[in-house]
Amino acid sequence: MLPFFYAKKIKKMRHHFIRIINICLLVITMFACTNKSIVKFGNDEEFQLSNNELQKKITKNVVYQYNQTINGIRSQIPLNKYISSKTYNIYIGIVLNSTMDSIVNNFKQLENPIKLYSIKKVKENYTLFYKNNDFFVYSTLFVSPKDKTMYIINYTTQDSLNASNAFSKNDILKRILI
Repeated sequence: MLPFFYAKKIKKMRHHFIRIINICLLVITMFACTNKSIVKFGNDEEFQLSNNELQKKITKNVVYQYNQTINGIRSQIPLNKYISSKTYNIYIGIVLNSTMDSIVNNFKQLENPIKLYSIKKVKENYTLFYKNNDFFVYSTLFVSPKDKTMYIINYTTQDSLNASNAFSKNDILKRILI
């Protein structure tokens, strides 16, 4: 009778063990499925990261660098997200109390330190390519279809070809998930 008692207890333990393993696998699967290649910004907008990009913490130095990319623009554009790679940085700012036309016109009037190379309208958004001090900037002015909030997304690099290629391909606009 003693072996039967142990057999029943072992069967019960095995059942609990399998249940615990299944719960652990479910939890691991849930964590593995979270998409770390998407950055949420603004009011629940989404931006697709490339393989070599990481969202990073916004520090005082990052804010300073971002402010250099929008130097001379007469609008309030606080930094919302910062994305970094080895060769470039992406800054996402929220445009406050301004219109797209006023920002574009402001860019057209800027001279030093900004040298504007190109502006193009893509649907209801604008993309700009300019040099600001030592950096080449591919900038996208984007209006959210959800709530009509305007954002500026600045792709900055010291490599003019890199920024020019991203600009010509409308890379940033393609990575905004609507």
